Amino acid sequence: INPNLQIPIVPADGFFSTSESHFGCVEVQVPQVTQNVSVAVTARSGTIAYSKKVTIVALALSSLTLGTRTIASGHGTGFGVRLNGVAGTGGAVVQLSSSDRSVANIPASVTVPHGFAVASVPFTPVLPSGAAGSVASAIITASYGGQSRSDTIFVHRP
Repeated sequence: INPNLQIPIVPADGFFSTSESHFGCVEVQVPQVTQNVSVAVTARSGTIAYSKKVTIVALALSSLTLGTRTIASGHGTGFGVRLNGVAGTGGAVVQLSSSDRSVANIPASVTVPHGFAVASVPFTPVLPSGAAGSVASAIITASYGGQSRSDTIFVHRP
């Protein structure tokens, strides 16, 4: 219980009589879940009770965003991963892969720090060989919490 947080407890009908003045506070620590879970929460104050069904949403990857989709070989860029909520204690390790590591040599994972929902991954794509004007691509994939997101980066030789 957090004594500094006050949330009015409202009866199920939404009204108090003029003689009622019920206030309480609630703080709930929710463990990280691996799948969405619905629970019923009931607040009681004297003879008044208020129940609400709440869904605890599992932390999952919500997006992968490239800094740029087309870039010249050897120029720095990066991408970001976003979760649908903030990472818990120890952070959230997002798995990363590249369809062609010679073009997009990225780390195998990135950790979204505790209390944050995003992490950035800088990298420098390289076109290993080819004539001026040639283009190569790599599909970058991020995975966490049963969700995967992918995008393609195109690297050209100036």
